[in-house]
Amino acid sequence: MLEARGLSVRSPCAPPALDEVSVSAQSGEVVAVVGPNGSGKSTLLRVIAGLVRPHAGVIRLNGESIAGLPPERRAARGLIYAPEGGRTPLGLSVRETLLVGAWLTRSRRAVERDLERVLDLFPILRDRLQSSTDAFSAGDRQILALARALMSNPRVLLLDEPLTNLDAQARRRVLDLIRALSSDGVAIVTTEHELSWATAVANRVYILRAGGVVFSASAAAIGHAAVFNEIYG
Repeated sequence: MLEARGLSVRSPCAPPALDEVSVSAQSGEVVAVVGPNGSGKSTLLRVIAGLVRPHAGVIRLNGESIAGLPPERRAARGLIYAPEGGRTPLGLSVRETLLVGAWLTRSRRAVERDLERVLDLFPILRDRLQSSTDAFSAGDRQILALARALMSNPRVLLLDEPLTNLDAQARRRVLDLIRALSSDGVAIVTTEHELSWATAVANRVYILRAGGVVFSASAAAIGHAAVFNEIYG
């Protein structure tokens, strides 16, 4: 469903942010991109989402090139990006924030149906539906940002470190949600700093270091500590 080949982002005064990186994700597959801070994980997702223009490379969605398409047109094709840190607009209620994610849906009945589905997935938000998000904790914002992304009914979902600032219970909830979405056919590319969380949910893992893919394999193969320490350490 998603294919990115040879993506490069370069700066004249710094090492490449991305150096010929290639990743792919099929329908119903969870792909994790793992690496330390500064390895290029967030840049990779922002390039795929259309927020950063690559100097080289090709991105295809369902076999069609989306090069040059702005972020909103990529989103309209089902490519949805949830940034790290749960960034959401200030001054809105939880309900208003979720409805921002429903901008692609024209039917009011469909929007309300999607809202109920998302609130069932995140019951913590139902009790706070009319509350302002301004005083939300970092963890609550992360959950809200993920819920907002689901309001767009993604076919490909890009998650930038979705477990950041979440406690263990919330992390398990998000991992269960990722599994449920993949079983419904959504292709998911998620970045993560910790390999253990990535291998808990992913089918395949790419290890990124200094802007380049240094290793890729199935989650089962890459989950051994000896392999990880040799490549990632």
